[in-house]
Amino acid sequence: MNIYPLNDNSTDRTGDIAEFWAGIFVNIHHVKVPPGEPKGKSRILNYGRHISYEEVIAVYDADNRPNPDAVNLLVYKLMENEKYGGAAGYYRSHNMYKTILTTMIGLESLLY
Repeated sequence: MNIYPLNDNSTDRTGDIAEFWAGIFVNIHHVKVPPGEPKGKSRILNYGRHISYEEVIAVYDADNRPNPDAVNLLVYKLMENEKYGGAAGYYRSHNMYKTILTTMIGLESLLY
């Protein structure tokens, strides 16, 4: 399993943290996404999709905190039926009260 932290010119310590772990584990690949259009998450995810040749791709934002066994459970569910195209799980946001946007995202995650 490979892990590709996609860094879209973050202004916090995300790049430093991703670089640190990439220096320790050979399966972590810190990816600095080049600037481009359109702006936003969809461009970043599409960029990541084009550099990864994995059979299954899991997507988490940097502020998501999934359960430790979440990826295993989701992949197991995905492989349960060849008609399944994806699986979605629960997560919690660790910075829920930082801004109004993170509060809304955090509240949304509590509804599922």
